[in-house]
Amino acid sequence: MKIYAYCWATGLIEFGAKVPDGAIGVAYGARAAVDRLMGATARLAHDNKSLLVPGVPEASDEDAKGDALAAWLKWLNSRPHRGVQLFLECANV
Repeated sequence: MKIYAYCWATGLIEFGAKVPDGAIGVAYGARAAVDRLMGATARLAHDNKSLLVPGVPEASDEDAKGDALAAWLKWLNSRPHRGVQLFLECANV
């Protein structure tokens, strides 16, 4: 089953059958592959369950949040990922 990973302006990463309005698509593909990629590359929140885009929660303003997201997406896009398709760098930012 295909699943999407997407994030919100807060940096919170969630998963679903589609990317909701207002969210930024990160990746899609087989659930296990997307879960593995996000689990290995995202930051774990203080609740030890939620995943965050590295640098976004700590950013001082919207521009800095966008810069942190762009840097993470660029880094993700620079590496091969089996079973996962990534959204283009900052296509939704």
